Amino acid sequence: MVVIEFRWEGVTPEQYDTAKARVDWETNPNPHGLIHIAWFEDGALRCYDVWDDAQAFQEFAETRLMPNVADLGIQTQPEVKVHSAHDTFVLERALVNA
Repeated sequence: MVVIEFRWEGVTPEQYDTAKARVDWETNPNPHGLIHIAWFEDGALRCYDVWDDAQAFQEFAETRLMPNVADLGIQTQPEVKVHSAHDTFVLERALVNA
């Protein structure tokens, strides 16, 4: 299991929401993506994702994410770090739109 850490300078909440709708990761999720948390800080989109493995995330990024954000006017590329998870714990209650 891996934790994907994103920092994407210059992405706005509106661009994020448009990308989310185009990629459709909430109603048509990739089966290897387990958790997605996003927020905005210091002019950048920040995200933490938990995935089964880094290869599954890479395939998702190449085939679904990046093609759908290509025409949103984003002039930067994300800074992405991949970390191996040592341990995970997921609460049983839904944390959607917390």
